Amino acid sequence: MITVSMQIRPADRYDMARSKKELRYGQVFFLKSVHTGKYSGPYNVNEDTDPLDISMWLQHNMIYVPISPLEGKGLKAHEITANQNQATQP
Repeated sequence: MITVSMQIRPADRYDMARSKKELRYGQVFFLKSVHTGKYSGPYNVNEDTDPLDISMWLQHNMIYVPISPLEGKGLKAHEITANQNQATQP
């Protein structure tokens, strides 16, 4: 089994877009359910990402992004852990 842990923080509009008309392609993000509080993802912003979805998710504080090593340690971080069974080699 492989376990990966990552610290994430709430995203802001600058994390998701370079300008009002240009999304930040390649940005990795997670979505937090407003109903269950559970995270899903990771996802990444690409040419198929709907800017209206991003806007709605930001308004509802649903988007979380990985914390960069360049960001301060004083950030309020959330930790997520993903487990995956590792395939065995014959």
